[in-house]
Amino acid sequence: MYGALRFEPVSAQIRDALEDLLADYRRSGDGSGAEASATRNGYPGTDGYIEFWSRIACEAWPERGFVRTDTLIAFRGERAIGDLRLRRTLTPDLERDGGNIGYAVRASERGKGYATAMLREGLRRAAEIGIVRALLTIEITNAASLRVAEKCGGVVRDDVVAEDGAMLRRIWVETGSS
Repeated sequence: MYGALRFEPVSAQIRDALEDLLADYRRSGDGSGAEASATRNGYPGTDGYIEFWSRIACEAWPERGFVRTDTLIAFRGERAIGDLRLRRTLTPDLERDGGNIGYAVRASERGKGYATAMLREGLRRAAEIGIVRALLTIEITNAASLRVAEKCGGVVRDDVVAEDGAMLRRIWVETGSS
């Protein structure tokens, strides 16, 4: 890996770095679905992303299917590398597609070990709040992310079809919590 990561909660204080990260995701076309979720729920753009995910960090939003979720931005120095989401509980829909931990790394920073570091941070934080076994859902075509889950001790639960028709692999990862 090319340097240690630090993690900052989504906030207006990191707006510029977040705006750059989201723009990079849009250019690559395959980044985080977190911005799409915010936009779908009436919170467009960078400011909408900040407001939406800050709200979800403080409270569940069951009428829209959202559970309390911590969203953290991973930084190397002053550059945002990716985003990490930790869902504190799961609904039946999130058990099928979403899981406890989701992460994305900007395209120009992939293959450098950051996704593994981000998942490990998510597992550490999950253990802190009492989650013993975290669920990941990964598209079966995403070989890199499947390798990350395996590196972190992931055990395949099964494969399912997501609502959008994508094939997902559901994977359990022990958090180290006892």
